[in-house]
Amino acid sequence: AWEDKGGDEHAKMSVRVDSKQIKEFSVSGTRAAPQEFEVRVRLTQGERAIHAAFTNDFYIKDKADRNLGVENISVAGPLDENTVERPAQWKRIFARGTKTQTDTARAESILKAFASHAYRRPVTTSQLASLMKLFNAERSAGREFEPAIRTALTATLISPNFLFRSVAHPKAADPTSHYSLDGYELASRLSYFLWSSMPDQRLFDAAADGSLLTDEGLKNQVKRLLADPRSRAFVENFSGQWLQLRALPTVEIDRAKFPEYDDKLLAAMTTETTMFFEDVLRSDRSVLEFLSSRETFLNERLAKFYGVPGVSGNQFRRVTLPEGSPRGGVMTMGAILTLTSNTTRTSPVKRGLFVLDQILGTPPPPPPADIPPLEQSSKSNPNATVRESLALHVANPSCAACHNRLDPIGLSLENFDAIGQWRDTENGSPVDATGTLPGNIALSGSADLKRVLHYRSDQFVESLSGKVLTYALGRGVEPFDRPAVRLIAGRTRSQGDRFSALIESVVLSETFRTCRGRKLNHE
Repeated sequence: AWEDKGGDEHAKMSVRVDSKQIKEFSVSGTRAAPQEFEVRVRLTQGERAIHAAFTNDFYIKDKADRNLGVENISVAGPLDENTVERPAQWKRIFARGTKTQTDTARAESILKAFASHAYRRPVTTSQLASLMKLFNAERSAGREFEPAIRTALTATLISPNFLFRSVAHPKAADPTSHYSLDGYELASRLSYFLWSSMPDQRLFDAAADGSLLTDEGLKNQVKRLLADPRSRAFVENFSGQWLQLRALPTVEIDRAKFPEYDDKLLAAMTTETTMFFEDVLRSDRSVLEFLSSRETFLNERLAKFYGVPGVSGNQFRRVTLPEGSPRGGVMTMGAILTLTSNTTRTSPVKRGLFVLDQILGTPPPPPPADIPPLEQSSKSNPNATVRESLALHVANPSCAACHNRLDPIGLSLENFDAIGQWRDTENGSPVDATGTLPGNIALSGSADLKRVLHYRSDQFVESLSGKVLTYALGRGVEPFDRPAVRLIAGRTRSQGDRFSALIESVVLSETFRTCRGRKLNHE
């Protein structure tokens, strides 16, 4: 705390717990050099209100103005080690050392174990020496054992070794140099891939004994990590990235125009897609199920929205879609159809782009900057269908090359409105869901689109392989990665396109197990 001096007295500060004064202090510190005050008090378990009150305010206009400034209040404890049960978190750190050791030996035991866990590999001699230097400096300054250790623990948690998953590439600035990850680096890459978290002890053990560096050891760990409940993180994070589900809540659908669309429907759409993704993974089904499937996961609300009979209750369950249903596969799920729409209408361009980019891995180049929005193209006829407006919009020859690929795909989904509900008409006119792709490939509705995507299943599996590899590495796939992606896709195809085969192929790839140097740009 600090004071603005005014009058004959220093500022008085009353420290109170639950409105009861514990102690009053006279404060003479300044803004530039605040004072520290300490008070000890025994409290029973539960919430407590802690205050610092200014008790001698003083003011004379244009002459004196006494003020109290409180920078912060911190609480530490328990202080009585003999009578208070320590929490499990404290024990995991401080139980490493024993009180029969010297302070230095005990601190070294605690910091060695803690830093090795935080750095996700055995702490080096020099790293431990740096932490011990901090501890010894704190002790020399008069700090008690535990506060001195806390300073060193804090330093551990702001270290780049904790904050970043670094790789000890000896020639990191040489693009021609390849470095094979050691066991601990590989353990971290694998656990953050499938768990979005650090390795567990079994992974550390496999790193230590070298088994993780073998094909068989990696295969065993992949199976174990996928079977663990922590792999739910892969389901949520990869599906959110690949299918762009993370962006769905940001889509601003006009709820006046689409009153059926509310937060519960949005949540149901997201749940359907996530549960379907997880089922393909857990059941180890073919990844081609993402293109078309007779099964999905619905509750009563979403089933009625889709027009699927026989589903009641809020609980989601596996549902076999009726024969001839236009649904099936991620592209006809409400989440993806809404995600690829505009506020008030469908967007064949966005839907076409989603298929080309996320499904087939062949995105078109960005549009020219001077192309006006679709809404401006249709001002002459406000009742025009999206197809009619799009025809005006792409009359520019410079747009045709890309739109000839984008539009037929998006238009094949036009029977689904901006929130993914089936419709037969738009603005009073029958929906035309036909189109022709380059090569004179005719599309008429979502069923034709699915057939075309299955025909290009090699392309889809290679695209998905690249997406999974990107997620696993935490960086984009570059031209020199293309051979690895093709090998991953080929191995996946040879094993029935099973999702586990794709993940295993990614982990066994040279790209996953190595890293390449990067030319540094100093400009």
